[in-house]
Amino acid sequence: IMLISDPTIEMAHAALNGLAVRRQQIATNLAHIATPGFQALRVEFESALQDATGHTKGPGPSFGPGAHLPTKDFGLPRMWGHTSEPIATLPTGDPDKADGNNVMPDAELIALTDTDLKQAIMADVIVRRVGILRSVIKG
Repeated sequence: IMLISDPTIEMAHAALNGLAVRRQQIATNLAHIATPGFQALRVEFESALQDATGHTKGPGPSFGPGAHLPTKDFGLPRMWGHTSEPIATLPTGDPDKADGNNVMPDAELIALTDTDLKQAIMADVIVRRVGILRSVIKG
């Protein structure tokens, strides 16, 4: 069986991996909304993905010829058994409440909605790209 490597599918897969980790961190933040002293974190993987593709910040994804992504496991933390670089987890910088907790429910829900939309877009990119490849293969 011949496997087809497609940079667009690899980029979308890597983005979905990063978004899954982000979703898990948002859930953790929300689960600790009433935990005194808990400091919310944000997951950042976009700059590593841009570095891997050679794309700089700008409107929409654009990947030129010869752009290569590391592996399908890009962005998954080492603790999950993957060998790629871990995704950055950074403090949110939100102000602390009286109990030292800084989880901002509104900000977390906005981040969750943003993550949902990005996941839907990346899944659609993969579906459309597979459709194009299928059409090309069938002739």
